[in-house]
Amino acid sequence: GHYGRGVPISWTDSLSTRMSTRSGRGGRSVEDSAVYDVKYPVRAVCSVVGDHEKHKFLIGTNSLRDDNEIHYIEYHEDRRDLSCERIFPHPQEIWHLSASPDRMDCFFTVYNQVGSFRAALWQAKGLEEELVTSLTLPLTQLLVLPEHEGRIRCTHWEGSSVVYSADEHALHVWSLAAGGASAKESGKFAPEGVKTISTIAVDSLRKQQVAIALDTDVQIYDFRAGKVAHTIAGAHEGSVRDV
Repeated sequence: GHYGRGVPISWTDSLSTRMSTRSGRGGRSVEDSAVYDVKYPVRAVCSVVGDHEKHKFLIGTNSLRDDNEIHYIEYHEDRRDLSCERIFPHPQEIWHLSASPDRMDCFFTVYNQVGSFRAALWQAKGLEEELVTSLTLPLTQLLVLPEHEGRIRCTHWEGSSVVYSADEHALHVWSLAAGGASAKESGKFAPEGVKTISTIAVDSLRKQQVAIALDTDVQIYDFRAGKVAHTIAGAHEGSVRDV
């Protein structure tokens, strides 16, 4: 699940995405949900954290046979419903989304292209124009990260100029040029052993520390110190899917 200014969002492999708000007294809560239907399966959702006033999210579809899309949606707290603001064509299967923390029109996708997983930074030019003549808006590709050793799992932002990417075998740090014109690798960590990475999470307070899901383990790597800060062996009986 993800949060957008206090609104939790969850999804399944089915064709719907659910958002909910909770309120209540005396420890009891009442949940109100809004459901957004998509015509293709969904595997990627993220909040648009660059918008500090509204609840906005990106939803990426994951269809093997059809051209995929990214839906830019808004949750209206007063009406408790969802509306589609724009649709971005993105033919490849979308496996992960991460929005820029300070720009509403920029985000990374991790996608599958003929068996090769790549990560690209996109810009939706004209996103905030008041006069909307069509819901469909083309994306401009700003850059593609260099190919990784294994399947790319995800990307995560640290501020506006640093991005982490994780593949099955290593965690990479990239420094972005102004405007996202290019990316230069500035760090890398490859965990020891044969366990594979499934996902990562960046510490919101200690930016240089990254939690890594390694099969059933969780490991904290400190890039500033250049070492593993903590390991939780056997954190779960099954593989860790999210942190």
